[in-house]
Amino acid sequence: MHIEHFTFNPFQERTCIASDDAGFCAFIDPGCYDQDELSRVTEYVRKHGLKPVCIMLTHAHFDHIYGMAVLAREYGIPVYVHQAEMFTIEKTNPYVCRCYGLPMPELPPYEIFRHVKDSDVIEVGNLRFEVLETPGHSVGGLCFLERSQKILVSGDTLFAGAI
Repeated sequence: MHIEHFTFNPFQERTCIASDDAGFCAFIDPGCYDQDELSRVTEYVRKHGLKPVCIMLTHAHFDHIYGMAVLAREYGIPVYVHQAEMFTIEKTNPYVCRCYGLPMPELPPYEIFRHVKDSDVIEVGNLRFEVLETPGHSVGGLCFLERSQKILVSGDTLFAGAI
């Protein structure tokens, strides 16, 4: 497995692309704030010949979803998220964005969301990400564990130097 990291938006959110040896990949927490940041992601995909399969959200705070709708539309892929995060997407994010004077992330059609829960598995080529519910930072917080690679994607569950 290869994981490429990007740091995006005014909150320095960490976006990842996880890919297998065959080039199948997932976008994890796509916080791409503007066209330049989106271009960095799509150029990376193009340059490496990757085949996007899905978007995986550790949680749905606005800074983690700025690029979600564009990438879902561009590649025709679903978004995996915990059901409890839909409240954040629909109700909390608009309020918080107004407080910070930031634009609201564009939202994709509701039909592209796939709700996952503890012990579900998301397959990305030959990678199998086990869903672990880790509420705390957000009510529907998730981690994704790829056991064979011994890699845990934790999002903001582990928030170094802060919460």
